[in-house]
Amino acid sequence: MISKHSLTAVDYVIFVGSLLGALGIGIWGFIKAKMVGQKEADVENKATSTSGAEAEDLVVTKDLALIPVVLSLVASYQSAIMIIGNPAEIYAYGGEWLVAFFGVGLAIIGACYIYVPVMYPLNLSSSFQYFDVRYPGKEVRSVAACIYLLYMSLYMGVALFAPVVALSSMTGFPQWAAILIAGGICTIYSSLGGLRGVVWTDVFQITIMFVSLLSICTYGIVKAGGIVEVFEVCSKFDRLKVFKAILLNIPGIFVIVGIGNLMGFVLFANYATCDPILTGEIDQIDEILPFFMQDKMGQIAGMAGLFIASLFGGGLSTMSSGLNALASVAWEDGLKSTKWATSLSASNKVTLIRFLGFIFGLVAVGLAFMSSNLGSINQVNVTLTTTFAAPLMAMFLTSIFLPFVNKPGVLGGALVSFAVACWIGLGKFLHDLPAPIRIPSSIEDCNNSTDFMSQTHYYDNRLFNQNNSTNELSDVHTKDIYHVSYLLNVHFGLWSGVLATVFISIFTGGLKNTHKDSAAFHPWIRRFVKNTE
Repeated sequence: MISKHSLTAVDYVIFVGSLLGALGIGIWGFIKAKMVGQKEADVENKATSTSGAEAEDLVVTKDLALIPVVLSLVASYQSAIMIIGNPAEIYAYGGEWLVAFFGVGLAIIGACYIYVPVMYPLNLSSSFQYFDVRYPGKEVRSVAACIYLLYMSLYMGVALFAPVVALSSMTGFPQWAAILIAGGICTIYSSLGGLRGVVWTDVFQITIMFVSLLSICTYGIVKAGGIVEVFEVCSKFDRLKVFKAILLNIPGIFVIVGIGNLMGFVLFANYATCDPILTGEIDQIDEILPFFMQDKMGQIAGMAGLFIASLFGGGLSTMSSGLNALASVAWEDGLKSTKWATSLSASNKVTLIRFLGFIFGLVAVGLAFMSSNLGSINQVNVTLTTTFAAPLMAMFLTSIFLPFVNKPGVLGGALVSFAVACWIGLGKFLHDLPAPIRIPSSIEDCNNSTDFMSQTHYYDNRLFNQNNSTNELSDVHTKDIYHVSYLLNVHFGLWSGVLATVFISIFTGGLKNTHKDSAAFHPWIRRFVKNTE
């Protein structure tokens, strides 16, 4: 367990100031939206059903500059899960984790060359609206939207819980109180400020995150003896066995993500010969970065507060963007088309959208309380993401590239994909699987020789028990699939969904279906599709 140290007055000023700053920006966004809504109402004399305030809640208006929008996107991507989880993963298991970021570059390329050529010309207000163009009725769109709503609600709970772990371990502050305070502040400023408030709050928080991460990483490099020493130590303990391949792809890794990953190597270089996990000073790898802050930088006034502020900035930026997205999807893909919603006045629509954000905020706070017993933050995050991403990817890819896919096929495929992804993802948590064996580290330079002997004995027994458990489980073939890396979960769900979609479509008359709109397919496919719309 991390030893508790009292935060200084400077730490509290920085941390509380960051929360109040975010709240203040949200209130400013609310006032700004009110002013815009009133101005447009005066100009249009309330002739339209959508007010300026409603637009401010759902989309970024054109008067926002490009840089704040870009920084907001980076802040949404850089969550507290990444700040805590990535360095911990590299510290315990080495640089192989960086391979996962190949997927980030592939996702960007995929979005540019697969989805944008289809979605952009259709002038959609929601990506799920594509399914209305592709299939008759709204069933497919509703299913896709529900999958997304469920995923983002769960993800926000994990994202909110991540910084709470660090705050509690560093200060002893009750987790339940931290969740309520942080979740409450985020829900308020996201609900009030709309997307404008979220964007500017993200700019504020990404600045704090960048300063904090760069400061911690720089200090850690100095304490380890320089950047050369960092990588020499990591190489000695087998942390760099895939690093040469990664060097060729550095341009594709975001700067702030790169700093977070570099921090994993820096942390190991500082504790390579006195591992706090083996000495019992911390209980799990997710505590390694907060431990470093307390152990090495606790004497620097303000650094602990800046670090906690950066964690909560990462968590709240992700949560605020998620709340805005959830409210938007729930409105655009669900309530907006109902008879009850169409009868609402413009001001009541705005109130409803903000109320939806508030409700989803309460859901996220509730789910954050359930996240404490799920294990490694990174594993929970990746498993959760892949479980819900698999059916959505299967739905979009088959719809865009396979003209014979029909409504029964895509719905059945989504169900199969989700079932397989849940089976594998949840199976890893429900079965008593042995923990992954960490790459070796040492405690030879720890001061207390008694602790050294006792912890070495503990470590040896832990490895022995893990190996025995692995041998026992290997005899049970039904459990073998649970030993596959959680990073590969998405492939099981995706390809099972694609195959199910193809077979169900074929057996339900998809090949005979000639009612098609070629605009719903990728440009590569349109030449083979006869437009009968």
